Formats: sequence, structure tokens, C-alpha cells
Amino acid sequence: MTNRVLALRKRFISMLCAGFVVFAGGLSGAALAAPQISPTLISTSTTTRAIALESVTMHAEPFSLASEGNFNAGDPRTRIEIFCMNLDFLAGETSISGNILVGDPNALTVDAEDAAHNHYPLKVEYVAQVPPLLDSQGNITTDFRGLYMVIVRLNDSMTSNLGDVLLRLSLHGMSSNRVRTAIGAIGGGPADDAGAVPTPAPANPPAPVTPLTLAQFQAQFSNPSMAAGPDGVRFLEQTTWGPSDSDLTHLRSIGMQAYLNEQFTTAPQFVDGPNNLSSNYPLTTLYPINFPVPCDANCLRDNYTLYPLQNQFITNTLSRPDQLRQRVSFAVH
Repeated sequence: MTNRVLALRKRFISMLCAGFVVFAGGLSGAALAAPQISPTLISTSTTTRAIALESVTMHAEPFSLASEGNFNAGDPRTRIEIFCMNLDFLAGETSISGNILVGDPNALTVDAEDAAHNHYPLKVEYVAQVPPLLDSQGNITTDFRGLYMVIVRLNDSMTSNLGDVLLRLSLHGMSSNRVRTAIGAIGGGPADDAGAVPTPAPANPPAPVTPLTLAQFQAQFSNPSMAAGPDGVRFLEQTTWGPSDSDLTHLRSIGMQAYLNEQFTTAPQFVDGPNNLSSNYPLTTLYPINFPVPCDANCLRDNYTLYPLQNQFITNTLSRPDQLRQRVSFAVH
């Protein structure tokens, strides 16, 4: 009985995807035009509201916290399905079920943020390609396997009247856009992210993607086009103390891997040749245990406190080209 229900549900999802792809057919697709390696959560064509369904009844939002028809009788917590593209799984993270790929749920993370900026991790329980539509002979008539459905369990800490929450999905450290869905009631919630636009399914379903080997996944980052669009900005937000226009232009001209190599090999700022020492901080003389006389407030500050180190650190973060090194030094200080 359960297998039959699952089969019917997969067919329903295929028909649903046919509907929202056709609905998006007249759209320009500008939001998806830039090359991307980040996952893309699918929204309606005119808003950032997610295409989301309660996983058993297939009802749309708002979602209650419990579902009477849940497949797991011991856990009535509601599960919802969201849909996405650009899930580049690695070889070994997928298995074959019929004519679709089923992904490893542990490879994904999903997060929800409410109006009070509380964050709720949502457990991913299932992820797979959307099944294709077949004719009576079993031939594929419309292939949706470039789209994925992801089933998540609502967090136990969520309350019944949260209103809108923003959902984000991450795979291999790459985060998606955020889309909104409603818990208990539609409305409220945090504001959309700056620059957020609708991300509907494209008019033509994307082609299925073969899982990458680790070497293929790593090789992507040598391609400068991978830094186009929001991925380049996000990369610099994680590797610098704030990207500039020139940083972004440089990154997009050489690619992420070459940028990292530059960061790793940038020469230290201060070099003491005779003593074979180099550092990003001034090589100062050690002062005696007893304060020299006279030694005013500036003397004490400059020679017997952390002020020179702190001052140099701020200078480095604002001006040094080895921004990744500055971020790491702050993280481990």
C-alpha cells in the first residue's frame, strides 16, 4: 500500500512540475541567466514564495505543525516538499531508483528564519530527481530530472503561528537563494534578502546532471565563469573583510582557485633579513621589564600594551591584499 501511495505521489509531482514549468514558460528567465553553481530554490513566477507542498496531502501553505496522514505514525510532525535546481551531487552521494537519482539527505542542510531572526535547522529526510512523465509504452515524454524535490521535517522548536519563514538550502558549502513559506498563517516574517527576485522553473526543464567526481567538482573552481552572478559576491564575503568592486572584477577574471592561490602565496609585509624573520606585523624590539623613565601615557601604550598589534591588525584588514589571511588570523586569535 505504501509503495502504491509513493508511486501515485511521484506521478502527481511530475504532473505538478509540468504545470509550473508551463506556467513559467512566458518568463524571461533573467534571474537564472547568470552562470551558477549554487542550488536554486524554485519560487512562484511573481514572488519569492516557494513552490512547496505538504508531503502527504499535497496541500499548499500555510502548513500546520502536525499532519494526521503522516507515513510515520510515531512522529506526526509535518514534512514539506520544496523544489530546486543546480544540485551538483558528487559520485557516491546518489543511488538509482527506477529512472531517477536519489540523493544522500545528509549532503544537504536546510535552514528557516522567522520574523524574530530565529533560525531553525530542518532535517532533510529525502531528496530525489522529479520523475519524468512517461507515455503508455514507458517512454519519457517530458523530462523533469534536472529538478529535485527535497522533503524536510519541520523543526520541533517552531510554533504554530510563526507566519512566513525564509528557507535556504546548502550543498557542499554552496547556499541557495532564500524563498518564503508559511507556518500556521501566511504573512509577516523577515523581509526578503536584498536583491531577491522570483526564481520560477524555466520554460524548458533543465537537463539531468551526472554526479561529479571529486576532481571534477574541484576543477569547476578554476573556471572564472563560476564567479559570475551572486556566487562571486558570496565567495568574497567569506574570504575578505568586505569585497570591493575591484576585488570582484579581479576574481571574475582569474577564477576562485587562482584567487585562493594568490591569497596563500602573498608575501608577508615585514621582513627582517638578518634574522630570517617575516611577518604581517612589525618586528619590534623587546622592552625591559622596568619602565624607562620618563615614560608617559603614550610610551606605556605604544610599548607595554597590545595597542601596536591591534592598530596593525586594523590597518591590515583595511588595506592588505591577503584578505583571507586576515580573516583566518582573526578567527584563530
